[in-house]
Formats: sequence, structure tokens, C-alpha cells
Amino acid sequence: MEDASLDEFLGGGDGERDEIEATTSDDEAGSADDEGEATEEETVEPVRATYQWSPGGLECASCGGTVDRCWHSETGLVCAECKGW
Repeated sequence: MEDASLDEFLGGGDGERDEIEATTSDDEAGSADDEGEATEEETVEPVRATYQWSPGGLECASCGGTVDRCWHSETGLVCAECKGW
């Protein structure tokens, strides 16, 4: 089986590239940059894990059982049965 060119999947062409003219002017392109700027310093909360896995097992803070998968809750690491979904 021979590899196909990506151009073969485009409709209506004979494999040659059609040139596409830009549809926005320089003024319009410049205004797009201004929209993304923040006026005040934004703070982002750090990433927090919601799940923990251990091959040796973890103790559930709620029922005391030992499981290999626990989720963080207000009481600590809890098993799936004790997690308030």
C-alpha cells in the first residue's frame, strides 16, 4: 500500500496548493493582541491532587480500611466508599 499525501484528502484540488489571501487587515490583527492582556495581576491557585494511589495500600481516614486508591476529602484520604461524591 502506497502512502497517500494529505493533499489528496482536501476537496476540489489537483494536488497543487491554492494560495489563500489574508482576510484581516493589519489594524484588525493588532487589536486582537490587546484583548488578551490583563489589566490587573491575576493569581492562580496551585494545582492540588484529588487522588492518591499506593501499591502498598493506604489507610482510609474515615473507615480505617486499607485500599490502594484514596481521594482527598476534608477528613483526609478516604476510600471510594467513604468519599462523598
